[in-house]
Amino acid sequence: MAYFPSSAAPDGRDMQAALGLASVDELFTSIPADLRSRATIDLPSGISEADLTRKFRALAGKNKPLTATSSFVGAGSYPYPPVAAALYAISRGEFLTAYTPYQPEISQGTLTALFEFQTWVSELSGMEVANASMYDGASALAEAGLMGLRVCRKAKTIYVSGALHPDVRSVVRRYLAGQHGIKLKELPVQENGQTDLSQLKSDAADKVLLIGSPNGLGIIEDLAAARAALSPSDFLAVHTPDPHIWLLLDPPGAFGADAVVAEGQPLGVPPSFGGPALGLFACKQSHIRQMPGRLCGKTVDAKGRPGFVLTLSTREQHIRREKATSNICTNQGVIALLATVSMSVLGPAGLRTRALEAAQNARRLEKILANYGFRRRHSSPYFNEFIVDHADAGKLWNKAVKQGIQVGVPLKKWTPKDKTGLLVSATAWQTDNDFSRLETCLQKF
Repeated sequence: MAYFPSSAAPDGRDMQAALGLASVDELFTSIPADLRSRATIDLPSGISEADLTRKFRALAGKNKPLTATSSFVGAGSYPYPPVAAALYAISRGEFLTAYTPYQPEISQGTLTALFEFQTWVSELSGMEVANASMYDGASALAEAGLMGLRVCRKAKTIYVSGALHPDVRSVVRRYLAGQHGIKLKELPVQENGQTDLSQLKSDAADKVLLIGSPNGLGIIEDLAAARAALSPSDFLAVHTPDPHIWLLLDPPGAFGADAVVAEGQPLGVPPSFGGPALGLFACKQSHIRQMPGRLCGKTVDAKGRPGFVLTLSTREQHIRREKATSNICTNQGVIALLATVSMSVLGPAGLRTRALEAAQNARRLEKILANYGFRRRHSSPYFNEFIVDHADAGKLWNKAVKQGIQVGVPLKKWTPKDKTGLLVSATAWQTDNDFSRLETCLQKF
């Protein structure tokens, strides 16, 4: 079938004439003239598809995949061995293109997967209910802060732990900056790496506390002390960068947290280039109507057959922004599915094994670094991440990178005056070869 009567398709001039336009500029008259750029963009001439493919392949060749390095980097994104069955599952079209629709009941498969995801998050976090995922752990914590203000209506102050990762704190500040009449106060960090809670005890007013465990320094916080420093009417939200720790220690829900959020990327999602991430969000049943995001529920139809629906999702969430519990109207569906299949394949025992391997590898890493003069900065317990100090930390980092070894993240990235600190991490990813390469590098350092 010919789409045009002549052998050649119409060019831009034919379309311009058909529209009755004197020039292409007339297409943009709705945009104020002072906002339209008149600058000429100096673009290179076009190239063939074959040449473009070669160019992109050459650019991609400059990237170093995680498999080509020995990485001891965490700082919010943690590599764990991928689960092949899960990667296959989300490559199937019915999963890869699945998206929670506005008439969701027609997508029973999608809702079933999200319901299973919620179940996993609820059980692992020790909380009564979880939502169908959020964008990432940082924005989930910010949403928990907003939720805390809705639950504690008289609260005028949100306390943020200064031990949280700098990027997480930045997201929280940006989210909450527009809240009229609300103060953000950052709690200082003690020498042992834990949050100084003394300000909370002297503040009798209703308040919200955002704290991380492990925090951004890798230190496990005393959540029992955090809860005790608050009154029963105060709101406690806990952020966890790697949920595997919940398989080894009591989860935040066991300490009376009102909301628990986490970065779900470690649960089967490759780090890639820093994303995509996956926000976990769980809370007490009593706060469910103030919980942001979407919630899948299980029910029965008119014939008694089991089915799944979106529940407690108000129209305000999609239309009336000022009355919404959240302006997040979607979720990381495919990424949540990947985490769900990964957790289901591994099971509780498999997840616990990965958590143990992460903790063991981290202590192996600490011992190796200590043998070459790198000392752990904080005395408090940690899971799989910690800070070490050395006068020549920057020198080692640069040398190691040239050898294909990533020895953590220099703290001067966030604190320019900190020249000696390295934030290092280990998971179940590292092998004997990775540790041997690191030792060889240290021996020549």
